[in-house]
Amino acid sequence: MNNTITNNPREIAITLNDYFLTVADNVIANIKRDNSDPRHNVNLSYYLFINFNSPFPELNGTML
Repeated sequence: MNNTITNNPREIAITLNDYFLTVADNVIANIKRDNSDPRHNVNLSYYLFINFNSPFPELNGTML
């Protein structure tokens, strides 16, 4: 941790916790987006409505 070796379980746990709490935010922050691409400007509610507006087909033994 910070270029030092430790055997302290509490310090290790705190460091791992901090890492896993921020890793997703760091990855998302580093994604380069092209705002001119319409796929990046889709409203999530609209996307869900369009893609899941119809009922799912019946499942039967032939699909298994």
